[in-house]
Amino acid sequence: MIPREIETERLRLRQFTEPDVKAMARLNGMPEVTQYMGHGVMNYDDTWRQIAAVLGQWQMRGYGPYAVDDKASGKFIGRIGPYYPSDWPAFEVGWLIDPAFWGHGLATEGAKAAVDCVFQHMDLDRICAVIHPDNPKSIRVAKKLGESYLGETPIRGASALLYGITRERWKVSRR
Repeated sequence: MIPREIETERLRLRQFTEPDVKAMARLNGMPEVTQYMGHGVMNYDDTWRQIAAVLGQWQMRGYGPYAVDDKASGKFIGRIGPYYPSDWPAFEVGWLIDPAFWGHGLATEGAKAAVDCVFQHMDLDRICAVIHPDNPKSIRVAKKLGESYLGETPIRGASALLYGITRERWKVSRR
């Protein structure tokens, strides 16, 4: 089990609550946010089911994506955290941030905290990021986390890039 809440200098990663559905649905309805997500644009009902699945993952497995708040404004800005459904190619720490907050290193800050938390509390040899081949911003975040390109992987009828960091490399990078 990993902690249900993590704080960084600028972010609070916490469990999703029902009011987050509306805020997450707003993000899921933005093509610039979802263009690299396998599901594409989502409506409120789809987002509700998505968050219910996230909370189910926490219940069943003791981990899952976190809702992310900007500490300065208190505003919900996205989701970051571990993700590993039954059809996923690898244990992932993923991120999705509101475009109004892009370019400030928040995805990297939150994902680094989530990777650290997973390696500190779970017995895994590697954490990955599954990234759409046309998503250079996420590739940059993965590289900032110390992840290396591992190759392509099929996912839900498409091809994705797999980046990853081993526990050993993580230990060295955090010294």
